[in-house]
Formats: sequence, C-alpha cells, structure tokens
Amino acid sequence: MVRRGGRDVDPDVVSELFYQAAALAARKSPGRLPHQTWHEWAGSLPEGKRSIIAVGLNVFEKARYGGSQITSEEFSDLEDTLGKLRSRQQPA
Repeated sequence: MVRRGGRDVDPDVVSELFYQAAALAARKSPGRLPHQTWHEWAGSLPEGKRSIIAVGLNVFEKARYGGSQITSEEFSDLEDTLGKLRSRQQPA
C-alpha cells in the first residue's frame, strides 16, 4: 500500500481516492455543481454521507492544497471513507 514503509503519499493518489469517494457519495444524492466548493457540496448531502465524506475531504484538502504531506493515519482515514461509502452501496 502507498502509506507503508515510510514512503510519501502522492497527492494524485489522494485525489483519486477522494474523487472515487465523492462519486459514491453522489449516488442517489445531489451531484456537485460547477460553482460549488467541495464543502458546499458535502453540506448538501444527507447527514450519513455528509459525515463520512467530511473526513475524506479534510485529508484531500490537506494533501492537495495544504502544502504538506499527509500522515499514514490520515491516508487510512481516507481509505476508511471510501470503504464506508462502498459498504453503503451494498444491498442490505
């Protein structure tokens, strides 16, 4: 995995994982409009999805715009975000 062995996490990998999570969150929910920030869009989601995507959004913004490397724990949080959204897509 990208976060193992002390290697830096590529911001492009973080972005790709976040975009996958955002696509899952947008299913059966409002999609992000061109004029919306990521926070505005996340705020328009139902509470369950909103609280899940908020964690991933924080990691994405730090990696993409924060100018610093994310920690392995933060990368794990992003993976958890994606996993939780994927599990919500599974039939009960």
